[in-house]
Amino acid sequence: MAITAHAPDLPVQQPLTDHPVVTEPPLEAKLLLAQAVVQLGTADWTRVAEMLDQSECWPKEAGRMTSQGYEAAFEVLMRKKGLDVTGCQQPRARPARKLVHTLYASLLTSLRDSLLSTYAEEARLNAEIAEIREGKKDSALAAAAPAETSSGAANAEAGPSGSSSARKPLSAATEAGADGEAEGEGEAEEEGESETTPKKAAKKRGGGRKSGRTKKAGRAGTVDEEEEVEAVVDEAVVKEEEEEGEGVGEEEEEGEDEQEEEEEEEETKPKKGGRRKGRTAAATAAKRAAKKRKVSEPPAASPPPGAADDGGRKRKRVKTTEEPVEESEKDTKAAAQRRKVAFTRIVEQLQAERYSHFFESRVTKSIAPMYNVAVRRPTCLRDITKAIKSGAISTNTELMRDVALLCANAIQFNGDEGEDSVGYCAKLLWERFERLMDETLATEFTAGEA
Repeated sequence: MAITAHAPDLPVQQPLTDHPVVTEPPLEAKLLLAQAVVQLGTADWTRVAEMLDQSECWPKEAGRMTSQGYEAAFEVLMRKKGLDVTGCQQPRARPARKLVHTLYASLLTSLRDSLLSTYAEEARLNAEIAEIREGKKDSALAAAAPAETSSGAANAEAGPSGSSSARKPLSAATEAGADGEAEGEGEAEEEGESETTPKKAAKKRGGGRKSGRTKKAGRAGTVDEEEEVEAVVDEAVVKEEEEEGEGVGEEEEEGEDEQEEEEEEEETKPKKGGRRKGRTAAATAAKRAAKKRKVSEPPAASPPPGAADDGGRKRKRVKTTEEPVEESEKDTKAAAQRRKVAFTRIVEQLQAERYSHFFESRVTKSIAPMYNVAVRRPTCLRDITKAIKSGAISTNTELMRDVALLCANAIQFNGDEGEDSVGYCAKLLWERFERLMDETLATEFTAGEA
């Protein structure tokens, strides 16, 4: 009896066909898959997979599948619809086109159901608003009101305490401001007194010169008094400089000393009139004090030379560090522009049909007075064109929704009996629209593949 060695149990990798990425893809994904098979056939599923992977219309929630996954999904769709899969090997095969039309009809039905649900929701909300206006829901509103009033009362209680606490810092700030103003006024008064004291002393001393002294004694007295006035002025200026923390350069002090000596020599010369001497002495003292103040004031601080350069560099950095636009955003904008051009071309071709005058503009009251009552959402080809240009219609589903609404309104109001009826023309318009959409999607697939 032969003995065989058993290898350890290893996980067996199943084929890709047993791993469908999406168990039940959405209706839009099914429609795109069927259209891709119509364009390429089932002979080469690798090309079909590449075309669908590069498509911008593929819904994100559907995910991506392998070529075997797409093949399995297509076979499931064909079996559900009772169609033959073997007859779809060549492009534009009849079973594949029939599947596309069936999926189109299903998509239109779902869109119609969504529109009806929105109408029902709108009617419910309008009825609720009417009940609130009539006062039928006052009890329910009153039951919900106490919770709101209690929260409002809590906020009202917290309000006064917050306001009182806010008032305290304000009052403290106002008191501090008043103290600062009082101190500033006191300093200004002290400076004014220090500036006016030399002049008053000079006037008093000048007034005392009216006594009956001799000319020589008067001259000697004036010289001594002028020296005392200069000393007082110098002391006052030094005090001011010490308080302000500003000094005078050595060269400027030497020049001022020389000027003072020259002025003293001129003042020591015999002059007539003691009053004039007192006045001139006070004037010269005031001039010297003003000069020293001007000299002691430091020049305005000029900005450093590198400040402007730094600002310019910062601006340059800001300009150079701007983030470039991502390529994905550029691709999205380009795709949106291509769709807008394609949608506009489709509407223009619909307007070129012989029966398009029925759908060119909205129905007026003069033509059909009850149209706006029977049709809740009227639309026309002009409205669709405006929506495409404004960006309100940017996807294939949105364009299909509006064109389907246009055709459904026409059939609902006019019926489809007779080849010359508006409803029959609406059916022709929808068939023409389907063919144009097939051509547009095929062009998009070809462009994506290239």
